[in-house]
Amino acid sequence: MKKTVGKVLLTVGISAVLVVAISSASFGSDISKNQSQNPQGQNAAESVSEPAYIIGIYKGYVAVYKYGIDKPVKITDVPVSTLTQGDTLILAKGIRVADEDELNKRLEDYVD
Repeated sequence: MKKTVGKVLLTVGISAVLVVAISSASFGSDISKNQSQNPQGQNAAESVSEPAYIIGIYKGYVAVYKYGIDKPVKITDVPVSTLTQGDTLILAKGIRVADEDELNKRLEDYVD
C-alpha cells in the first residue's frame, strides 16, 4: 500500500512539474510575441518601411544591393573568409539598411 501511494505521489509530482514547465514556456513565448508587435498587431519588422539597401555576400565578398535588385550595386574588397562565422551568417541573411548614411556606417564595421 505504501509503495502504491508513493508511486501515485511521484506521478502527481512529476505531472505538476511538467505542467508548470509547459505553462511557463508558452507564457514566455506569448510575452515575446506581444513585445514584437505594435498596437495595430503588426510585427515590428513589418511596420518599418522598406530598406534602401541590403548588405550581403556576392562571390565571397561583402556586397551592397539596392533593395529589391538581385545584382549588387557595390562589391567591396572585403573577403567573407576574413570575417567571423557570426558576421558571415548575418551577411548571408542580409543586413537591411535604411539609407546611405547607415550604409556607410555599417560598411565601416567590415573594413580594417
